[in-house]
Amino acid sequence: MQMRRRALATMLALAVLHAAAEAVPNGSFEEGQEAPAGWQLEGTGAWEAAEGGRFVSVAGTGSDSSFWRTSNFTFRPDALYRLELRASAEGTGGAVICGSSFCNRDFRAEAGWRERGFVFVAPGRAALEDAYLRLGQWHVTGKVSFDDVRLSVTEAVHRRAGDLVLGEGEEVDGAAYAFQAPLGSAGTNYSRPLLSFTAVFNTNRWV
Repeated sequence: MQMRRRALATMLALAVLHAAAEAVPNGSFEEGQEAPAGWQLEGTGAWEAAEGGRFVSVAGTGSDSSFWRTSNFTFRPDALYRLELRASAEGTGGAVICGSSFCNRDFRAEAGWRERGFVFVAPGRAALEDAYLRLGQWHVTGKVSFDDVRLSVTEAVHRRAGDLVLGEGEEVDGAAYAFQAPLGSAGTNYSRPLLSFTAVFNTNRWV
């Protein structure tokens, strides 16, 4: 009888290496004079103050896009990252966008501060020129706010079966191997068999 081995949903069990946390510039948006230090606005938005601290926001008309982007952050080539943040949308339609210039993730616009997060892998050095982290909105009617941006280098924990190592989307059935990239999972553009890329990724697809 053939032995069937399936990969677990490994990306849901990513082990964050907290000691390797990246220094996102002014991730809490507390520092700055006329604007939050380390960030610049593309489109319509504001640097706001509220009880408990400062945060950034973007505003949309329902047919536009706007975002805050880092101005002095450098990604590590080929590094696997976990991005975590808080977001709140006082509007309807469209999507909350966050991630990097090479890997975006859309979230539904929902009221109230909510934790958001996902994992993505950076491309090689040649494709990282002018790359940046961004937080914004696409076709939202209203306002989206962001705070507490955290970025950590992380490591995927894969399924091991004897001398086999299988990541999410990989499967061995007897002598047959199959792979279907889990593009809609929490791992977005990352897959264990992926060697390299230069294409941009958006939510659940390569662009």
